[in-house]
Amino acid sequence: RNVYVAIDWANGAGNDDTCVTFMSDNKRLIGIHYINNTSPIKQVDKIIKIIDSYKNVKQVTIEENSIGTVYGDILKEKLNKNVKLIKFLTTNSSKNEIIEQLSAAIEKREIGLIEDNKLFLQLSTYEMSYNPKTMKTSYNAPLGLHDDAVMSLAICFNSILTKKGNYCIS
Repeated sequence: RNVYVAIDWANGAGNDDTCVTFMSDNKRLIGIHYINNTSPIKQVDKIIKIIDSYKNVKQVTIEENSIGTVYGDILKEKLNKNVKLIKFLTTNSSKNEIIEQLSAAIEKREIGLIEDNKLFLQLSTYEMSYNPKTMKTSYNAPLGLHDDAVMSLAICFNSILTKKGNYCIS
């Protein structure tokens, strides 16, 4: 089966993780990796080793917000040229869309998950808020918690559904 990868970047310090998820094209999570307390170059080197350890990787989708653009440029230089690299721009609208499609897929059991305590904690605490002034909803981790695994999983699942990200950089 083809394998899709998504990366939610972190600055490499504190409790914020760079999260790398791997899903097969039949919507089954096959791996999830967390990287922390590592410099940008070492993060990318670790990610390349992890990606290379999987067979049939077709596409890597990276979150491009903030540090993602810089990390993505480093990753592009080191990534196997046969693997498509896609950037995903996370806006409130795009985030709502991918979180809602992930939530529906989990509820309908259309996605297969693996045992991962950090992922399950983040999924169970993730919340929606509504702003009555703007009449918009938003999804986030509660204050003091993180959403690295949720976002990486949602981006990866979206990549499988759409077979693309926002645009290709390779």
